[in-house]
Amino acid sequence: MTHPERRDQRRVPLDQGHTVSFILEGLAFRDLPTPNLSGGGLCVMVPADQARLFQRGALLEDLVLGHPGLPKDLLRGEVRYTLGGGHAEFLRFVGVGVQFLEIPAPALQSLNEFVAGHFQEA
Repeated sequence: MTHPERRDQRRVPLDQGHTVSFILEGLAFRDLPTPNLSGGGLCVMVPADQARLFQRGALLEDLVLGHPGLPKDLLRGEVRYTLGGGHAEFLRFVGVGVQFLEIPAPALQSLNEFVAGHFQEA
């Protein structure tokens, strides 16, 4: 059975050159893979042995997108879901969905332009 798409924005699939760094509960996470991104949020792959920290509602502070084509503003995000967290003992990484909070207007515009550029017809 399939479920309808719940995201409100289109996501761009990203390559391994896209990473994110942030602080969660005083712990620094650096250069974690980011498989997709939208103007409203992203997915980040976190080490499975730390998945328990990424509960719904957890706040990511000083979030920095690690790719030259993306804004360098310090952002904030909130964990919306974790994929695979219930099976962390079998996985190396789990996917965490993050919604951006209070994103500055110039950063939002840059993100939206980045996303739009990936969906333009040639």
